[in-house]
Amino acid sequence: MFKLKHIDRRQDEKKLKKLAGKLDIADRVSWLGFRKDPYSDFREITALLLTSRHEGFPMVLVEANQRGIPVISSDCESGPKDIVIPGVNGYLYREGDMDEFVRIVSDVIDGKLSFDTSENIVKTAERFREDVVVENIYKALREIVTK
Repeated sequence: MFKLKHIDRRQDEKKLKKLAGKLDIADRVSWLGFRKDPYSDFREITALLLTSRHEGFPMVLVEANQRGIPVISSDCESGPKDIVIPGVNGYLYREGDMDEFVRIVSDVIDGKLSFDTSENIVKTAERFREDVVVENIYKALREIVTK
């Protein structure tokens, strides 16, 4: 048996505030705390940026797409390439390639790269709805059992 490590969010917040001060950006950061639906606080979003080096299943990408928000994500070992449809609901860059990341973000800002409509971005997330995923699992299990 293993024990889960307790995460002290207050301690993490202290570290992040210290880092913001060190980076001289503290006056540009708002610390809102936990939000059950953080997207409801946003008024205008160009894209969600995910710079992870490792992911299992990056649910935040699906959550953004469900709200019509495109994403720019690292193409880390697992997850993002199963979600992101380049030019439709987002863009991928090679994990660790910050030059490519900056180029994609700049091209989006400059209008050289664009995304599909919010409505079509929402449609790309439908394949991750609970009923669809459960049906796909049942289908795969039925195929295994009937072989």
